[in-house]
Amino acid sequence: MVRELIIPQAVVRIAGKVENADYLTAHRAEQIGLNEREFIHMQGRSGILLDFSRELQGSLRIVTGYGTNGARIRIRLGESVGECLSEIGEKGSTIDHALRDVTLSLPMLSDSEYLASGFRFANVELLDEGAEVRLKAVNAVYIHSPRPQVGSFACSDETINRIYDTAAYTVQLCAQRYIWDGIKRDRLVWVGDLYPEVCALLSVCNDDGCVPDSLDFVRAETPLPGWMNNYPMYSMWWIMIVEEYYRRTGNLAWVTAQRDYFYDLLRQIELRRLADARSRGRGGGRALSCQAVRQECPRARSALRHGREPLRTHSGKAVPKGRSRCGKEADRRAQASLRNTPLRGGEGAPD
Repeated sequence: MVRELIIPQAVVRIAGKVENADYLTAHRAEQIGLNEREFIHMQGRSGILLDFSRELQGSLRIVTGYGTNGARIRIRLGESVGECLSEIGEKGSTIDHALRDVTLSLPMLSDSEYLASGFRFANVELLDEGAEVRLKAVNAVYIHSPRPQVGSFACSDETINRIYDTAAYTVQLCAQRYIWDGIKRDRLVWVGDLYPEVCALLSVCNDDGCVPDSLDFVRAETPLPGWMNNYPMYSMWWIMIVEEYYRRTGNLAWVTAQRDYFYDLLRQIELRRLADARSRGRGGGRALSCQAVRQECPRARSALRHGREPLRTHSGKAVPKGRSRCGKEADRRAQASLRNTPLRGGEGAPD
C-alpha cells in the first residue's frame, strides 16, 4: 500500500487564540527540530478545522514543537464540517468500528499519527485554559493501493459524470488489502456486500489481488459446514463472486485452487435443498426454510412473511453458476456427484 502525506488545502474554522493558522496549508514537515522558528501557535481553549479537499482513507499526523507537554487535545475527523463539530449520538453521529473522535494527551517535540478512518475534514481542539501547543504540521496520511484506474465513463450530463467518478473513487477507497464494507464503518469482509463491490472495482481497475485475498480470507475463517458471515445466503454470494471474478479476470489458477472448498460448499447447498424439498413433501417446508435462513437479515424475514423462501431462491442462482464454472474448468465427475447426491431421510444436511 502507498502512504502519502497530504497538506490541508484550507482552514475552514478557527476558534479561540490561534496564530499563523495558514502556515499549515503550505508545509509538510519532514522532521521536527529543536530550533524551529515557524509553526502555528494555539493558546488556551482553541481549535482549528482543516479541509483536505477530498475523502481519504488513513490517519492524522500531528508534528509538534515546544509547548505544554501532555496538553489535552480533542481530534474529530469527518466527511463534513458538521460531522467534525458534532457530538457522539447527535443526529446519528457515531464512532462505530473506526474511531474518529478522541481526546488524548499531545506530547511536545513529537511526530505521531492518530486514528484510522475515512475523512475529508479534521478538527483539532486544545481543551485546557493555560495550555499552549506549537504545531509544525498537521497532515492526512492517505493510505491506498497504487492500482491505476483503467475504466472510465463519460456522457453529456456532468452530474452523472460526477456521480460515476465519486462512486469509482469510493469503491477504491474501500479496496485496501481486503475489500471492506466501508472505511469509516464496518472494516469487515461482508460477502453479500462484496458482490457489487467486486463488480464495480473490476469495472474501473485491473485485478491487483484484493479480490482473491478477500475471498480467501472469508473462506479460511468459514470451515464447512459453516456459512460465511454466519448467513447461508452469503456462502451462495461467495460462489457467484467466484464465477464473476473468473469471468472478468480469467484467473484460472486461483479458481482451480478453490476446487475442494467450492465442491464441498455446492454439495452442502444441494443437501440443504434436498432436505428442504423432502421436508416440504412432509408438510414441514416452511419451518425448515425458516430454520435454514436463521433470521439472517430483515429482507429474508420479510420474504418469508410473504411466502418466499430466500435460501431456495439464492441457491437457484448460485448452484447453476457454480456448476457452470465447474463444468467448464474442473472435474466433471465431481459435478455429476452433486447432481446425484443421495439423501436418507435428510441425514447429513447441515443446520
